[in-house]
Amino acid sequence: MNSYGIGQIYSDRGCEIYYGSKEKVLEKLINSRDRPYGNFYAAEEQMLEWVDFYKSEKPYATFKKI
Repeated sequence: MNSYGIGQIYSDRGCEIYYGSKEKVLEKLINSRDRPYGNFYAAEEQMLEWVDFYKSEKPYATFKKI
């Protein structure tokens, strides 16, 4: 079961990336009015590896742990 997630919300203003518990990330994606995209992971370590990857690949993005 996937308990952790990363949600990316793209807009004309840039990209916001939320990461943390699946429920909170999913809530952000559902309530977004822009272009949401999400991935979910079974282990927190997996999620954090991807967060590190996104930080190196998307320096313009805003990261928020929720």
